Order: sequence, then C-alpha cells, then structure tokens
Amino acid sequence: MNGESFSGLARALKSACEEGDWERLKSLDERVRKNIEQAVTATTSEKEHEQLIAFLKRLQRIYQLVVEGSEKHRNEIATELKKLTRDQKAVNSYLDSSLL
Repeated sequence: MNGESFSGLARALKSACEEGDWERLKSLDERVRKNIEQAVTATTSEKEHEQLIAFLKRLQRIYQLVVEGSEKHRNEIATELKKLTRDQKAVNSYLDSSLL
C-alpha cells in the first residue's frame, strides 16, 4: 500500500465521518480491509513490513476517532431525547392541570 492511496483513504474517511455518512464509512471500511489484505500479501521486505505497521497504527487511530465521534453523537442524541421527553411531560402535566 503506497502513501498516496493511504492519504486518499484517510481523507475519504475523515470526510465521511464529518458528514455522518455511515454507509460511505462502511464502504470505505471494506476498501481499507481489502487494501490491508493486499498489502500484507505483497509485503516482502523488512522496510515494507515496517511501513505497513506504521500505516496500520495510523489507521487504528483513525478508526478510534470515528468510533469516539459516533459515541459522542449518540450521547448527544440521547441527551436531547431525554430533554424532549422531560419537556413533553411538563407540557402534558400543564395541560392536565389546566383542564381541571
């Protein structure tokens, strides 16, 4: 795997993550896996092996950031849903008491 293809995948992963495009992230994940498999098979020298390890460490960090980002959004959504539910209960309570 050359640096140029890594750069392209990294930019694509970043873009898809920023846009919350989970389908594109899934597709990119498949491409990354295939590229890794090809790179592992094609690695013949110690230098290539070291470059592959460095690439995989960077890739692991990218995936970690994607997961952290999705968890952050999930937590934000849960918080907003709790607020909405609380507000809805308050409105219902007010309506019930005003009808009496």
